Amino acid sequence: SKQINTQSLIGLEQIRHQKVLDVGCGGGILAESLSRLGAVVTAIDPSLENITVAKEHSSMDYMTKNINFRQCAVESIVQERELFDMVCVMEVVEHVDNPEAFLYECAQCVAPGGSLFISTINKSFKGYLLGIFAAEYLLQAVPRGTHEW
Repeated sequence: SKQINTQSLIGLEQIRHQKVLDVGCGGGILAESLSRLGAVVTAIDPSLENITVAKEHSSMDYMTKNINFRQCAVESIVQERELFDMVCVMEVVEHVDNPEAFLYECAQCVAPGGSLFISTINKSFKGYLLGIFAAEYLLQAVPRGTHEW
């Protein structure tokens, strides 16, 4: 029988009460997961449509209804000088015009001793096939031209 490695689960407790910024939150999937783990989440996206969907979905669960969803860019958070224990930038970098400037702005939101987590499509042939060609052309899960390559 399989056993759960509780050593790795103990680390999840450290997320409780941490201030987290989810940059480019889309429909709010990561924000909801972090909220369920006890984080205090602010989730931002420049798209009103994304924020509307995320707010609607999260309002159905008492564990995620307190997420602070905002329609804005990360530059607004920088101007407000709000800092976070964790800043998450998941699958967003490939959508911005100036990745270096964007990531610099994201880093400005990290509190001293905090962490910046970044994930993006690998710039390889496999990354292109799975992340862009499949999503945009085969599955048509996102509009063509969504990703910058």
